[in-house]
Amino acid sequence: MLEGKTEGQEIHAEEKKEEKKEEEEVEFQMPAESLVGKKLSDLTTRKVILIVLSMLLTAPLFIVTTFKANPDGAAIGLEMIAAFDVGTEGFNLAFENFIELYHNHRKRLLLVNAKNVIWESSVKPNSLRQNEKEIIFASHFEGG
Repeated sequence: MLEGKTEGQEIHAEEKKEEKKEEEEVEFQMPAESLVGKKLSDLTTRKVILIVLSMLLTAPLFIVTTFKANPDGAAIGLEMIAAFDVGTEGFNLAFENFIELYHNHRKRLLLVNAKNVIWESSVKPNSLRQNEKEIIFASHFEGG
């Protein structure tokens, strides 16, 4: 047997060389970016960056909680108590339900003064641990 390349292998090798030459020619044929193209590309990039930054900065303006916090249950309960006149069935029911609901809450209810109707817990503030001394003062509501 003869050592060396066969005729088919030589043709295949020549085709690969021609493909490489064509690829190199294509790369060299790419025109350089013009001055106008560079300026337009730079301007577009700047505009996109400004739009993205403005969206990041203005997004909180469109969220409701930015302007008004969601009230918690205690605040809603106190508003319901304030909606009724003292001594009415609605006031008494709302006041008793509020006390019942929040008496054994995680933040202990120590004192409620709603329209001069006072409820006081038997728990004394001095008996609480330091981290339990988060006291919410609900001032009494004037008027209707």
